[in-house]
Amino acid sequence: MTQRGVYEKFPGSGVWWVRYADTMGRIRREKAGTKSSALTLYRKRKTEALQGKKLPESLRTPTVSFAELAHDALVYSKAHKRTYGDDILRMPWLLADFRERTADSITPQDFEHHITRMAEARNWAPASVNRYRALISLVFRLGIENGKVKENPARLVKHRQVNNARTRWLSPEEEVRLRAAIEAVCPAHMPELDLALNTGLRLSEMYGLTWENVNAPRRVLTIPRSKNGATRHVPLNGVALAALTELRERSDGTGPVIRNPQGEPLIGPRYWFEPALGRAKIRAFSWHCLGTRSPAAL
Repeated sequence: MTQRGVYEKFPGSGVWWVRYADTMGRIRREKAGTKSSALTLYRKRKTEALQGKKLPESLRTPTVSFAELAHDALVYSKAHKRTYGDDILRMPWLLADFRERTADSITPQDFEHHITRMAEARNWAPASVNRYRALISLVFRLGIENGKVKENPARLVKHRQVNNARTRWLSPEEEVRLRAAIEAVCPAHMPELDLALNTGLRLSEMYGLTWENVNAPRRVLTIPRSKNGATRHVPLNGVALAALTELRERSDGTGPVIRNPQGEPLIGPRYWFEPALGRAKIRAFSWHCLGTRSPAAL
């Protein structure tokens, strides 16, 4: 039986830690190494606490909260990442569970449980789960670089296998249900659905599209830099052109193509599209599965 106050932070790692209250009643954690070393250190710290001795100077630094690491990560993301908007949307979900936790108290199992619950609740595809995991890893990687934590628990969180081939189609019945769900709650987003279904644009391409990339008379979109770094041209059928006409009415014809009804640029579809999938009872489907229908001949 494991003694109270002595534990493996990452079960099976062989690295043992101790947890105890110091002379001021504050909970402390220390990495000890082997189990026997942890038992010896635990007894030593308990004795020192009873005798009123202060901890070594190196152990008196304040604990770091997950919220502090999350703030640092968003500052970094804003300055260096093109997907900052996605990080802004995802971080509140992490903070809801871990805001008040000290960073070094969170285990890979805590994150695994959290990610699994989020994926099931929001019907995430494996690629979406991996991006969420990557955000957690960024939080702790920056924490290590800044000297605020020593380990990254995200490295032990399971990486989901991704099948990049688009093998999931939206059936006609599912499309009817999805349109009804969007129409009932957020009808202003219907043009975005039509554009995605009829162009095959990737999420980043669609939400990064500007009006200078749209040539309605020639019925074509230009993607200046696609995923492989090359410029490509996307033909527009009648449905896509109608969606673009409706979107143009919300703007002055300059800047971002997709805006909300008040004219402000949008970050992305996840906050309305994923809930709509849930209301329509569509499983194992994500935004990246859209666009599987070929545009009609011009």
